[in-house]
Amino acid sequence: MRVTQPKAAFVMRGQFEAMSEALRQTIRDLLREELHKIRKETAESDNSPERVTEEAVAINTDQDLARFVRRVLAISRDTGGRAAVESGRHVFRLEMRGSTSEHGYHNASPAAAGSAVIQIDKGVITEKQAMNIPEEVGIVRISKGVQLTPLANDVIRRTGKKIERLKQ
Repeated sequence: MRVTQPKAAFVMRGQFEAMSEALRQTIRDLLREELHKIRKETAESDNSPERVTEEAVAINTDQDLARFVRRVLAISRDTGGRAAVESGRHVFRLEMRGSTSEHGYHNASPAAAGSAVIQIDKGVITEKQAMNIPEEVGIVRISKGVQLTPLANDVIRRTGKKIERLKQ
């Protein structure tokens, strides 16, 4: 016994496949436009002088030193991060115990979790990059041209870090 499908089923499947292909083409076009914009913005920002990412580090105890070493190892896993450290585009500044921060707040215990600040001056912050921000970082400063994906934003906020957008 041979089972046949009605003609209407073939017509519906054909319309669905055509609609699906049209939707795929629309998505491809949108992605192409967005990638072109990102490439153009990246090319424009590459013409500007290289920006330096500065990370404040407080080393007052053995635990602080161990945290710093883990941070350096985490950065060096990524070839871009390693190149930034080697070229001086990512620098570490020693934060002294009891120093006054740039906002005028007195930080009596910079070695405490959440005391470090990381600043990102260029590019796009993805979820994966946000997950690699060390736990001792309490503030993530983001320059004006940096894009933050919604998932990265969620990861940063979920870990209790504060996001500061710079207006420069």
